[in-house]
Amino acid sequence: MESEAMTRAYYWRIIGKTSITARDKKLLDTDEEMPENLESKLQLIGNFDFENSFYNDSSLASSGKKSVVMNKDGQRIVVPVGIKNNGSPAWYRAYVKVFPKEMVWAADKQTLFGITLKKGNEEIKTKVIRPQRIADSNKWQEVYVDIYAPAGTACDSVEVFFENVTSRTSTYFDDLKIMRASKNE
Repeated sequence: MESEAMTRAYYWRIIGKTSITARDKKLLDTDEEMPENLESKLQLIGNFDFENSFYNDSSLASSGKKSVVMNKDGQRIVVPVGIKNNGSPAWYRAYVKVFPKEMVWAADKQTLFGITLKKGNEEIKTKVIRPQRIADSNKWQEVYVDIYAPAGTACDSVEVFFENVTSRTSTYFDDLKIMRASKNE
């Protein structure tokens, strides 16, 4: 069990468990997770394979010929998606396939994968995970991050970002999907 930087959501998820899943570990970084009964209501609002991205790399890809690589150069890549949320409550989920070349144990050196709700240039809310906490090295795996827009939250875009500030290893991302679910839909 992690003893530092534990969220309340993670603590209550794992208390009394004898084994911890990747879904559990994701709560080390975020306190929000879409209710399972809404997962069947997810609708695709954005899909990116990074084949034509400025930041792409052709040395490793999950599908197609290119992916995005975050390496020791310290980068931040943002993928904006226009939405129309009129203030009704909704969940947003960003899925991506990740390939960490090496395991990075220090949390402050791990690559970040996050999602932000925005209205114009104003950030309303951001949620971030560290894929290297939950993904094994040297293989493609799908990870996701959730964010909730409660009733009254008017936003006009969702931004998904990948950020590498201090890691000295390469992490590849491919096949990004952004989805939305609401109880009312």
